[in-house]
Amino acid sequence: MEILQKLSLKECKTFKKLEEITDIASLPKEEQIMHEECIKAYRNYLETKGYAIEELEADWEQGFAQGWKEGFEKGWKQAKIEIARKMKAKGLPVDLIAECTGLTAEEIEAL
Repeated sequence: MEILQKLSLKECKTFKKLEEITDIASLPKEEQIMHEECIKAYRNYLETKGYAIEELEADWEQGFAQGWKEGFEKGWKQAKIEIARKMKAKGLPVDLIAECTGLTAEEIEAL
């Protein structure tokens, strides 16, 4: 018993696993089959769960990137509009404002 207490945690886990295997091996064949089916079902569950988490993370990253891009583009457009308003207020020609901001003449005239 003293020797068992001195074993490392890894070694203790190994002995516990061996004990579990021995316990399963001593079960009737029908119960062994049921046990194996339960283990297979649990492993399938873990694989499915892992796949679902990976897909969710990928979708989240894609959605975040798309949202950031759209937000950036909207902010950039708003900045162009604000600059165009100021240029128009200073009396600059529409064609010059369009050239500097990339806005169309119609967009500038609507300001």
